[in-house]
Amino acid sequence: MALSTGNKTCTAGLSKRVYDNLCSVWLSDMGYDLTAQSATDQQSWKLLCYSVAKGVVDEIQANAALSGAVATINPADSGLQRDPAGANPDCLGPAGAKTVGVTGGVT
Repeated sequence: MALSTGNKTCTAGLSKRVYDNLCSVWLSDMGYDLTAQSATDQQSWKLLCYSVAKGVVDEIQANAALSGAVATINPADSGLQRDPAGANPDCLGPAGAKTVGVTGGVT
């Protein structure tokens, strides 16, 4: 998943999400409509939202760590719900040991 800071006008990326949420929460919780404010006031709030978005994205890109693991599932020890009578096949675990790979990356 790519992280996008967005822009100073808050029309894209995380800056838009932060600004949209700020407007929504302030309107619903406090009755304060940011979009009805002067263009100068709106630009100040948008610059704040962009700054927050940039800080969050920069921090994640600089310091995020993603690790992968490979697990072997043994049906006898898996803790999966099992129907010993076989009346409900949807409750049966895997028929044998399975290897599950986990991969990923941060972009």
